Amino acid sequence: MGLETLVEVFKNIVGPFIKLFESASPAKLAATTGVLILMVMSLFYMAYGLVKLGKLLWNLKIGSLTLGLTILGVILVALAIILPY
Repeated sequence: MGLETLVEVFKNIVGPFIKLFESASPAKLAATTGVLILMVMSLFYMAYGLVKLGKLLWNLKIGSLTLGLTILGVILVALAIILPY
């Protein structure tokens, strides 16, 4: 595989993304970049929160876990009664 082939494959992969940003104004580009950064940060913190929740649930005593699941079940049944079809 020559260098020209590698460059051609790279252009085929990146080409559609470059076309998206060629006609974009600087304001649209900045807004898109900002939204992408915020989305990545929110995904990171969601994963971090899920790990912390998993550790919390893993370390719960059986009585606390049973009480928590009972409360969650009651809340879900109440929501099912309140919400319309």
